[in-house]
Amino acid sequence: MAYPKIDITIDTTDNIKGKWDASRLEQMMTNLITNAIHHGEPGSPVKVNLNSEEGQALFSVHNQGTPIPEGIKDKIFTDRFTNNNEDTTKEKNYGLGLYIVKEIVEGHEGKIELTSTQEEGTIFTVALPIH
Repeated sequence: MAYPKIDITIDTTDNIKGKWDASRLEQMMTNLITNAIHHGEPGSPVKVNLNSEEGQALFSVHNQGTPIPEGIKDKIFTDRFTNNNEDTTKEKNYGLGLYIVKEIVEGHEGKIELTSTQEEGTIFTVALPIH
């Protein structure tokens, strides 16, 4: 509802239940979806997927746009920083949100992965063990 002009699609095939901190997972999901909206190509859809595989809940967020540079991928979960992707007219603030996401994921004994290419877009995938 906060972004009525953004096409957000949600695909889920499973009814996933686990013992997690619901408010922290909501914060994690909100941060990832909001980042996809803010850093994606204007007008492009954001795709959210939730399913389970091999005893894990998998949550992913995908958007199209300028890929996250390789040098930033190593830093993106560690601290607050800005990046302009070498375009001084566009500064992107990655802030503390992704650091918080990483801490929430690791606090649930999970893992987070990032892939970002021009062809495939940017995908953050969270894997949490189902207890």
